[in-house]
Amino acid sequence: MRWKVRAALIVAVSYVAVTVVLLGTFVSWRDRLPDPMASHFGGGGQADDVMSRAAWFWMSGLVMLLIGAMFLAMTWWGRNHGSHGRVLVSVAVAIGVALASLLTFAQAANLDAASAEEVVMPLWHLGVGAGLALVAGLLCWWITGPDSTPALEGSTATPEEPLRLGKGEIAVWTRTVGSWALDVVTALTVAVGALLAASGVWVAAVALLLSALPAAALSRLNVTVDGRGLAVAPPGLRRPAKRIGLDEVDTAGVRHVSAFADFGGWGYRVRPGASGVVMRSGQALSVRLRGGKEFVVVVDGAEEAAALLNGLVERRREEGE
Repeated sequence: MRWKVRAALIVAVSYVAVTVVLLGTFVSWRDRLPDPMASHFGGGGQADDVMSRAAWFWMSGLVMLLIGAMFLAMTWWGRNHGSHGRVLVSVAVAIGVALASLLTFAQAANLDAASAEEVVMPLWHLGVGAGLALVAGLLCWWITGPDSTPALEGSTATPEEPLRLGKGEIAVWTRTVGSWALDVVTALTVAVGALLAASGVWVAAVALLLSALPAAALSRLNVTVDGRGLAVAPPGLRRPAKRIGLDEVDTAGVRHVSAFADFGGWGYRVRPGASGVVMRSGQALSVRLRGGKEFVVVVDGAEEAAALLNGLVERRREEGE
């Protein structure tokens, strides 16, 4: 069985299974649950918000469906590669198990309560949910197995003619690249996190909201080629940044990159033999490093950047002779 099919099946079956358990226990316990039922719990585990039983049922199912569909899409349409694909599958299943466990524990806390206001959810449930998620993630890491995806496929990058520079001449090329996809992912992550927080599922909510921070911070990046080499960093910030010195560059060229097909998503991506900053699909600056690996960054004007980088590298080599 192809690795991608196996990985997608693991994610799909896992989310179907935990959702069936979650909604199945609700249906079997329905007559023992208060209406409305406690849906949000404070720091001490005491209920501080309520939701009708019908709303709880549909909210639980919808959250599991949306998160499961998101991870399934990432697994199927992305070319999962090396250990990163295994990490994606393991994290996807772990999040699903953690979320379904906490929602099921919340239902259990409501059992036979005379009213939602008297419901208390023991804090040890959080630890149990985290433990189940860890076991599920490790189990899926083992079941998924490694993937031997080759290096970046397709035609090799087209080298650009070096831009001739005189001795002491200074040239700088810079562009800002953004990603509407990361903007959408950030907005959806915040929305789901807020929904989980409103439902009292604090562990998953905090994890999602924290994961949205780097996505928001890195949704816009400056790409610069100058006498020091290539730099990719958030506007106005030195860190985090990806820097490649002139002494690391063999040659620079241009290639077309598909975000999902080639790198499995957006952002800073790593795969066998290649890494890159992939904010969207399109034309990319491709830098072949002296160690044999390739670094790409999808950006407008990649030909100009490659020509300047080749010119700077050539001049540096000539001056070193």
